Order: sequence, then structure tokens, then C-alpha cells
Amino acid sequence: MIGRRKRDSKELSDRDKPPTAHISRVVIEERGEELEIVRHSFPYG
Repeated sequence: MIGRRKRDSKELSDRDKPPTAHISRVVIEERGEELEIVRHSFPYG
């Protein structure tokens, strides 16, 4: 399980994520607000 539904690629709700999931265990907060993870495709090399 990677955090999304296969059917429509929607992110799972916090309730549906397993407690062992990385995103469930790691929350980055700054000034009391959760920071979003930046997901970009970058070429390597």
C-alpha cells in the first residue's frame, strides 16, 4: 500500500492509512502547521 487507491489514484484519508505507513508516522510541522511534501520529477545526472 503506497497511500493511494489504485482505482482513481486518490490519496487515502488519515483514517484509512495503516499506522505503520511512513506518512502516518512522519509529520513535519512548522509554526503549528503541517508542511506539504513537494513531489517533483527531476532528472538525475
